[in-house]
Amino acid sequence: MTFGKIYFISDHAVSAFKTRLNCQELSTKQTRDYILSELQKENLAFYERYNHRIQPVYQGEYNGSVFFIPVHKEVKKTDAWDVVPTILLPGMKTYSKNLEMLSVEEAAKKLEVSQEQVIQFLKDGRLKFDPRVKHVIKIYKLEVRRLNQELLKERSIC
Repeated sequence: MTFGKIYFISDHAVSAFKTRLNCQELSTKQTRDYILSELQKENLAFYERYNHRIQPVYQGEYNGSVFFIPVHKEVKKTDAWDVVPTILLPGMKTYSKNLEMLSVEEAAKKLEVSQEQVIQFLKDGRLKFDPRVKHVIKIYKLEVRRLNQELLKERSIC
């Protein structure tokens, strides 16, 4: 099988695909070929921030189950294939370890500002957050400087 665009699919991505989509019977080659074939469709689902860059996450489907394929650019290599580090199910993100769950009140205390200022910081894009979380703000660690602009175009703060 030949593909128009090649990606490096990590061993972890192969393992995650088999585990998360319950298809242990697939060989490593079959799994990589399936992921590559889904990437050829270029079904862009959303963007995420990784290695200080906004990077695409594509959607795939296997036996009726939706999954996501994050694609990361190699930072230190100039002529490298894009990398698929893992396979995600709906609701999963590769950057979750960089997030803190905070209420507006907790964020205000942490930043030493008023709650109104936290809300304004969010509106102004001075804090990066996950807009799908409704009851608390899932704020990225405070050194992150701006919102993921691609997500903000599609969603609004509730």
